[in-house]
Parts: sequence; C-alpha cells; structure tokens
Amino acid sequence: MSNIQIPPVTMDDLQAFHTKHFPWIEPTSGFTHAHDDSIIEEYVDEEEEDLGYYPDGVKRTLTDEQIKIFRHSEIHALLREKQLKEEELAEKAQEAAEDQAIQSQQKESVFNTVEEHVGKSKDQLGSMEPMTKTSSHATLDYDESAAQSAPRPRSAHPPQIAGRRIVSYDD
Repeated sequence: MSNIQIPPVTMDDLQAFHTKHFPWIEPTSGFTHAHDDSIIEEYVDEEEEDLGYYPDGVKRTLTDEQIKIFRHSEIHALLREKQLKEEELAEKAQEAAEDQAIQSQQKESVFNTVEEHVGKSKDQLGSMEPMTKTSSHATLDYDESAAQSAPRPRSAHPPQIAGRRIVSYDD
C-alpha cells in the first residue's frame, strides 16, 4: 500500500468549515480539547465509585437504591401479570356463564314451542268429530262362508288356508 499523508488540520480550518457548512449556528469561541482535565476528572469520579464486592467476589456495579428500583419494578410487573391472568379467567368464566344462559334460553324456547304445538294438536283433536267404530269383518266381507259351503272343483291351485280366499282370474 502506498503511504497516504493526512493533511494537517488547524483550528482555523475547522472554524472555516463550520461557518461554511453551518452558517445559521454561531461559531463558538474555541473548540474544547477532547482531553479536557475537568471532564475526565468528573467521569473518573463517577466511574471509580467503590460499591464494594458481593460475597462471591464479584464487584458490585449497582447501588442499593438502583437494586431497590429494579426489585420494585419487577414486583409490579409480576403483580400486573397476575392481575391480567385473573381478569382473563374472570372474563372466560363470564363468557361461559353467558353461553350457558343462552343455551338454557334456547332450550326453554324450544320446549315452549313444542308445548304450543302439542297444545294446538290437542285442540285440533278435540274439535274433530269422533269416528264411528265399525267391525273389520263387516267392512271386509270376502264372502268366505259361501266359498266354504259350495264345493269347488279341484284345480291346479294349492289348497286354501283357513280364513283366506285365493283369488284367481278364473273366478
């Protein structure tokens, strides 16, 4: 690789760049050096706060106050999760009760509808004229007595069974 020479940049060059590219911002009186001693000391003071060590030998990085805050937020998160679960269970129980109420209403509605139809049928049956009872022998007279008294010529028909008359086209 070739050796690239970085051009030297002066404070005047930085101020000229700033005024050229950021004209709406007032230029500062001077740029602070990145290694300003006051900034470093403040940072070191915060960083070197000795919190001690845990019993297992690990260096503490959290203060007691920070630990209390984390515990508090964790406890509240667990309580909120428990509350949400209880609300969900209560909602499911309420939905189940509503479904059961709807089902019982539907059953009651079907029962009432059936009772109405049965009541109407009973009313219709009560208003009908009673039928006269007739003997089945009187309405179905096959004249069996006459058939049995007169001898029939023997034919190729099978023998008659008592109480039945065999009808053929020859008759």
